[in-house]
Amino acid sequence: MKSKTTKKLKLGIFLFLLFTLPIGAIAQVTVYICGSATATLQPDFKTYTLVNGDKVVWNEKAPDGNTVATTYTFGTDPSVNFTTANNLNDGAYTYTVHVTPADETKCPGDVSTEYVVYKLPASVALASPVASFCSDAGTASSSVITATPSSSVADITPTYTWSATLNGSPVASIATLGSSSANVFTVKPDVTAGAYIFRVTASYDTGAVPVKAAGPCVIESTIPITVTSKPGKPTVTVL
Repeated sequence: MKSKTTKKLKLGIFLFLLFTLPIGAIAQVTVYICGSATATLQPDFKTYTLVNGDKVVWNEKAPDGNTVATTYTFGTDPSVNFTTANNLNDGAYTYTVHVTPADETKCPGDVSTEYVVYKLPASVALASPVASFCSDAGTASSSVITATPSSSVADITPTYTWSATLNGSPVASIATLGSSSANVFTVKPDVTAGAYIFRVTASYDTGAVPVKAAGPCVIESTIPITVTSKPGKPTVTVL
């Protein structure tokens, strides 16, 4: 019967983004990505040195629970690092890695700690039940615009920035058109008549957790709102 070593392989993962993270920076397992950005995961097997033929096995668990294993052979494949796809769906992807030595007398390595790469929402949608109304200070008629990201992110609330154009020209102060509260903008009932395009930009503050971005890490959307003029109060002339 073949003997097996009792030494356990200590596994860890270094996550590299556009820059190299120091060892202390990976204590937090979550890294955010947005757009078409990718993250590359590099395993560190500590006291064990890979030899030709060793199998490095990565497991990726998607937000829907589906798990896919990817195996690299040291000495055959160009690298044993794992790079995420550039078109991930919104949500948390969990990664682990372990090694199976080519030498069958050696124990398979322990599975690493789970590391999470979180894909931030890819889009935000704007909706309003009222797309057109008559400007009238004496009524409550107006549009209430709601912004909804393509997914929610636990523990992170987006910051929404609102702007608008009127008949193609930028509105200097959005406050003249109404008020906003988080992801909702309420248009005043007596704004100037015309064709408006309201725009929202949503951004995420991930604090100390790094973000990998292929470009500006913001999402935005627009919605048209038409405001018509109220007919003037008539006068009567006796003919």
